[in-house]
Amino acid sequence: MLIIEPTDEELSSGILKTENIDDAIHAMDEDGYLAIKNAVPADICDRLYQKMVEDGEQVKKEFGGYQGLVPPPMHPWLFKEVLLNDLVISVTHAILGDGLVNEAYGSNWQWAGNKVGAHHVHGDHGPLWETMSEATPAFKIVVNYPICDYTEANGATQIWPGTHKTLRTLCNSGAYGDPALYEPMLAEWREKRPPHQLVLPKGSAIIRDMRTWHAGMQNHTNQHRGMLVNIHTHRKFKPTAFRVERGSEDFFEHPVLTTNIEVVEAPIQYLPAKNGQAASGLTLEDVSKIIPADSEKSFDEIRRELPGPPSVAELRDFLKELSKQGRLRRSGSGIGSRWRRYVSQ
Repeated sequence: MLIIEPTDEELSSGILKTENIDDAIHAMDEDGYLAIKNAVPADICDRLYQKMVEDGEQVKKEFGGYQGLVPPPMHPWLFKEVLLNDLVISVTHAILGDGLVNEAYGSNWQWAGNKVGAHHVHGDHGPLWETMSEATPAFKIVVNYPICDYTEANGATQIWPGTHKTLRTLCNSGAYGDPALYEPMLAEWREKRPPHQLVLPKGSAIIRDMRTWHAGMQNHTNQHRGMLVNIHTHRKFKPTAFRVERGSEDFFEHPVLTTNIEVVEAPIQYLPAKNGQAASGLTLEDVSKIIPADSEKSFDEIRRELPGPPSVAELRDFLKELSKQGRLRRSGSGIGSRWRRYVSQ
């Protein structure tokens, strides 16, 4: 695994040396991921970690569990070191070229004490075309920023090197992957290149091809484990957007990276509301009525048809709640998930 440790000169300029960028391009092609240490100052990590833990406790009080938690998308919680990190941009721009866009700002957590086990091994995206003879270059890149130390004990992400190049979709259930092949595919890849955990200090940047298989592991400690998420892609892939509070627009100006944002009036409601209304203003009924009873729609199809569109976390929580109420039927999981509205006969 490539771990770049920037020099003081690189940290002050925000640009990696040519040899480090060359190594990063090679690692992304060969392994599907790399890490940069000290990308985000520790004090920024600590401030965001504490704020999001407080937000998480508020959500837990309202809902009885943690769900729909996103980083606060307004000042004073917006940091260029996270959303406009030049060290990271120097790598993703070198890989994806001009037209670089950030389409997401979210988080992933393994909360202490909630007894959630390891996630299923999965890729966030499958191959563009499974009929090709070889994989395409990277087209979507996930950037994760651990805001606490990542250890084996607290469930540091397990990653499967080289899996971004497989032309088969790993899916334990669903329309796009064969569930019967899930375990054999894992066993086959484990023989070739075994997985390992990304044990890294807070403030690192993990840059990963979106197709690379990975899994969040179980948190065995009494401390929450959290990381922030950006997704860098190319404008040709019709990027989605995330909501920010009006008055933040100038913050996102950058000579290389365009950030797809939807500006909403202050104060922004970014935490889920107990009355069934999301931060976007959508309701369960809004989501339910666009899902047909006579055919299935994918997550992306549903999201594109909703105004906004809603954040991934918001829509995920809506679909979960509608399914819990028995109003939706779901087939598949992960990228293969599809939904149909249930109508009693």
